[in-house]
Amino acid sequence: MKFYLSLIFVLFLTLQMSAQNWELGLNGGIANYQGDIVEPTYDIGNAQLAYGIFLQKNFSHQLGLRLGFNGGTLAADDRDYDRFSNGETIDPIDFETNFGQLHLRVDYNLMSKYQKYHDSDGNAIPENLVSEGETALYDKDGQLVGEDESKVRGWSPYVFAGPSITFLNSNMREDDISGLENYPIEQEEEIPGSAFSFMFGAGINFFLSEEIKLGVEANAVAPFTDYLDGVSEVRNSGDNDFMTMVLLKLSYAIQNNKNNMQQ
Repeated sequence: MKFYLSLIFVLFLTLQMSAQNWELGLNGGIANYQGDIVEPTYDIGNAQLAYGIFLQKNFSHQLGLRLGFNGGTLAADDRDYDRFSNGETIDPIDFETNFGQLHLRVDYNLMSKYQKYHDSDGNAIPENLVSEGETALYDKDGQLVGEDESKVRGWSPYVFAGPSITFLNSNMREDDISGLENYPIEQEEEIPGSAFSFMFGAGINFFLSEEIKLGVEANAVAPFTDYLDGVSEVRNSGDNDFMTMVLLKLSYAIQNNKNNMQQ
């Protein structure tokens, strides 16, 4: 994991040295686990703290490529579910463990950052000219827009997807899980220290100014492993575990040359 964190730092430093239309941000919120120790599939009561940092290259006001790292805690307890009140006699298991996630994803705003403007003849003006502030702008009603008036739209929904690597504690059974004493753990595979994953989700961006953006998003992570909770064979071994996050983010745009930001 230290190798991947070092790689993130080097990439961030390299990208920052040539920063142009980049976005640096932080996020925080909750992470939730779905897997063998949860019934039903999703339980908001298992939500734990999540956090992250990211750097995003914006190719336009709608399309961006993000490199980010999220971390947090996952937890669940057999005792929280009805299977112990319906006559079943399984021995309860509970776990609480930390995770990390490195991701590279494509973000797409469904609406542009800037409102639509026209010239005096009614022709649409490209967004890069809107952002320069040196062109006379007319709204849809043909009214001249004041120089000091905000040109930013205000908000936009967005979607995203991309590959990721989920980092796990390979010693989870010794460090983070209780209740395994009566189970044949020798049947279980070793817990992987990392697993290839896929992230996807959606959110809303709020453009507070030319540089500052506030947003909220919900994402889902499919890690292609059944060992987010450290067990598989002693529960439902047929399905892989799953993880979701709801995050509030705040970012700052680094734009050395706004003229390079095309529509």
